[in-house]
Amino acid sequence: MQDVAAHGSSPRYTALIFAGVLAAALAIQTTLWLTFPVADEGWWATDAAKVAAGTPLTPADVTYVHPGTTILYPMAGLIYEGANPKTAVRLVMAVFVAICIAIASAVAHRLRPRHLWWLAAALILIPDLRLLHGTPPSTAASLLTVVFVLLLLYAGVVRHLRTYPPMVYLGICSGLLLATRVDTGAFLLITAFPFLVYLFRQRVLVLLLTAGLVFFAADPYIWTSPFAYLESIPKQIFSNKALVGIPILIPFLLTFPFAVLSIFVSFIAVGTQLLRPANGGMRIPLGPYVWFLGVTVLFTALLAPLSFHPVRYFMPFYLTWDILLPLWILTLAHRYVPLARAPRLTLRRLEWTIICLIVLVTAVRLGIFLTADTREIIL
Repeated sequence: MQDVAAHGSSPRYTALIFAGVLAAALAIQTTLWLTFPVADEGWWATDAAKVAAGTPLTPADVTYVHPGTTILYPMAGLIYEGANPKTAVRLVMAVFVAICIAIASAVAHRLRPRHLWWLAAALILIPDLRLLHGTPPSTAASLLTVVFVLLLLYAGVVRHLRTYPPMVYLGICSGLLLATRVDTGAFLLITAFPFLVYLFRQRVLVLLLTAGLVFFAADPYIWTSPFAYLESIPKQIFSNKALVGIPILIPFLLTFPFAVLSIFVSFIAVGTQLLRPANGGMRIPLGPYVWFLGVTVLFTALLAPLSFHPVRYFMPFYLTWDILLPLWILTLAHRYVPLARAPRLTLRRLEWTIICLIVLVTAVRLGIFLTADTREIIL
């Protein structure tokens, strides 16, 4: 990730990218969330209405064990102001998703300021209907995981500066993730902790302190009934143990084909980098790559044998692999395109070709989602 270190990036231009992506994501995601069915919408609308009416939730309420407080309480706020409960669920999710996509695109630009990876990531995420087919906390946690991984890459690139803001950013993201889905957040932090200590030494304490403070601030269950909430965490982790789902392999491959492709292309990109080192150019940071690949394999291995594991449970990791696919392709192109004998083949033209392919694939996938009953597969 030498682009940031060697060439920098204009904060003003990054802010413009954030604003532009946010505006597009808000427009498209609001349309999608107000148009299509939303998984578990009734449960979240009911519990948000209870909160809006001043009724504290308990472990007997359906959404209590998720906990999703980062989205539940904004939903309750809209309901308190007079919004229809189901409309509140949809609007809050559209805004939450749009903000996460804009942050992910902005961080991708900071990592690769001279390339169009940020645009590729935005085009992959903005029209993604899979975000509607996950339950609200699963979708929110998936996008926070995307942001966490990108922020970790950014922190790794600038770690030689020995500054604390990257740790604060990671801590804020971690705290929000814990308050959204504590199981996903805890798994990500626990598995990343040894790697974080190796990279950042004592600066990790800033990350942990920030994460703890944000988690406490964003999860009112801890304010009102801390012991009841802490006791509910094991219930959350094992809540679906007694349920039985459908065979997962085919739905998984249909839902995450480009994530699977991304993993295989990453093997080629990393293998080429190891076997044929090159001076300069785009390089894949091996530490974060090995960590995230290992975490994905471990998570999949733990989840796959369970009797109930909807495809949405895999979204936090495989959605991230989706947006990494353009990065692997760009890394390989940066090595081989300048050596090609085709005079019209340039890196920028290849980038725009990737963008056009993403738009084409997105249109095809939208057509499939609109004409086929994929909701039953994904849920």
